Amino acid sequence: MKARLFWLCALVTIGSAFTSVGFSVAALSSSGDAQVNAMYAASRSLSLALASVVVVFARSRIGLMAVAFVMAMVQGADAVIGAIRHQPLKTFGPAFLALVTVAVLIPLWRCSHRTKQNQPMRHPRPNQSLELTATNDSFRPRAAI
Repeated sequence: MKARLFWLCALVTIGSAFTSVGFSVAALSSSGDAQVNAMYAASRSLSLALASVVVVFARSRIGLMAVAFVMAMVQGADAVIGAIRHQPLKTFGPAFLALVTVAVLIPLWRCSHRTKQNQPMRHPRPNQSLELTATNDSFRPRAAI
């Protein structure tokens, strides 16, 4: 179940990020100050899209949840901007993406949170420190140097 939630959240997050990239790259065809703003938007969108792909390839559940949360906020803000400008397509599209992202993020977070609560605490021995392993986002004892 956890793996299925991870991949569903990954699909939605990457889709949302690349949708944002598409619109910001399309805005680059404008001229003047609008083109400068579009360049800033494109750089941020490309960065978030790259981050979403990296956390998925790294299989980082915590990283994916962080990027998904940021993408939900970005799409939510885009929906507010669309509403202010009275553009229904630019309101409902991002609002839908934000809601879908949150809808897959919450079960993944709950599953991750529940799993960590049910695991017994492991305390390191006095000559050990804790390190974060990249494979499962948990702390594991490591021998002191």
